[in-house]
Amino acid sequence: MLNIDHLNGIPDEIKRNIYGFIHKSIKSNLNKTNYLNNRKYKIQNINYKQQNNYVRWIIRNDKSELFDYYLNNIVRASNVMRSKRFLYNGKIYTSKYNFLNALCIEFTASNCRNILRMYALKLAS
Repeated sequence: MLNIDHLNGIPDEIKRNIYGFIHKSIKSNLNKTNYLNNRKYKIQNINYKQQNNYVRWIIRNDKSELFDYYLNNIVRASNVMRSKRFLYNGKIYTSKYNFLNALCIEFTASNCRNILRMYALKLAS
């Protein structure tokens, strides 16, 4: 087992070389700067079910910046407004937009709901 105290004795040049081999999706968990720079790798590398769990976590915690990134870069615009049935918690939603809107209401995520509305207006125009 690796003890963190041993890492402090390693020279900075070696730490930088090791850091270069770490995958970007793992780097995104290290600090806020890395997260903002590498978040697309984190979201793109998870499967559909985990992505839905991640979006629910974003809405539950009202992380508007992450939600905006998710809508603009990960989700296809046609998938949000498309009338495809979406089942969650025993309820059937007519589209992903209605599902995300209901989650925003359920978790009182007003910032995420405002972003969702702006996204829908942008798609409509």
